[in-house]
Amino acid sequence: MNEREKRLIVAHRYICALLDIRREHGFWMTGGMTWNSMKWLYGDVMISRRALVEWFGRPQVSGYQHPAAALGGKKGSRSFVAEHVFPTKAFQGLILERYTHTNPQLEEVRDLLSSYNRICYVWFEEDSALERAGLKSRIPTDSEPADVFGRYRAVGIDAIATQFPDGRPLFRYLAALRSKGVTADEVISELEA
Repeated sequence: MNEREKRLIVAHRYICALLDIRREHGFWMTGGMTWNSMKWLYGDVMISRRALVEWFGRPQVSGYQHPAAALGGKKGSRSFVAEHVFPTKAFQGLILERYTHTNPQLEEVRDLLSSYNRICYVWFEEDSALERAGLKSRIPTDSEPADVFGRYRAVGIDAIATQFPDGRPLFRYLAALRSKGVTADEVISELEA
């Protein structure tokens, strides 16, 4: 059994336990970092088109992330921001709404996590746009509650799926391509294929 399968089993049991507690005791536990073990858990990472274009268009520096402050961003921040495509708070609400009376099956949790619990690396200015629009942790009011990409459409973020389980192998891959002189358009074409 691989690490992802083990994490899925734990996440399934954990979600079922929280739902059981809600039905038995009347409260829904979301605070105090109770969901942190699942926040970064499942679903291949994504990266925004703009993040790729910006990064491949900049001079190389040591490491894979430019400090955003050097590009006009906040001091101490990075140019790439790991951002939940669907906010954790909305994900919690979706689970509670769908499973008020019964617990999900393992396969349902797998589908939920792979659809709604994905990370996208966005350019720091895209993250700021989400913040300015008031969409850091909520879905736009004119979107369907389960619309995974509603926030991104609202501010113009174009997320590209990858087959990488987390950022480390994604950025190693991108750095290798960049050192070979591959362009952002070539990388985007390859990722979208």
